[in-house]
Amino acid sequence: MKVLKVYGAPGLQEWTLVLGNGPRLHLHFEHGSQNAFGASPAEYRTDNKFFQTIIEQSNYFKEGRIVLLDEVVLEGRRTTTLCLLLPKVKSKHRSSRRSSAQVGNEDEFPLCGRCARIRC
Repeated sequence: MKVLKVYGAPGLQEWTLVLGNGPRLHLHFEHGSQNAFGASPAEYRTDNKFFQTIIEQSNYFKEGRIVLLDEVVLEGRRTTTLCLLLPKVKSKHRSSRRSSAQVGNEDEFPLCGRCARIRC
């Protein structure tokens, strides 16, 4: 079973770090924000089991400088994505119409519930 894990770096907007003693893993946390309404941590997403193990066994993860924000199971009938958690606002988001390749192939093309795209 393939799992996409989203890790966060609380209090940071961007962060580049190198983990590992033997094989080195370069991580780039990005897309964090901070404004008057609150803050969202910088994020790093991976579905690679090796990368997930390195991150979760690091001192940064054990100390709480890296936290697990979300887990999404990628293999299954439909995939729940993170954009379902966001409020629906009018924006320049793509149309909710699906292409002919997506219609009827929902097992092969897991769709986002908010924007009806294959990937957000």
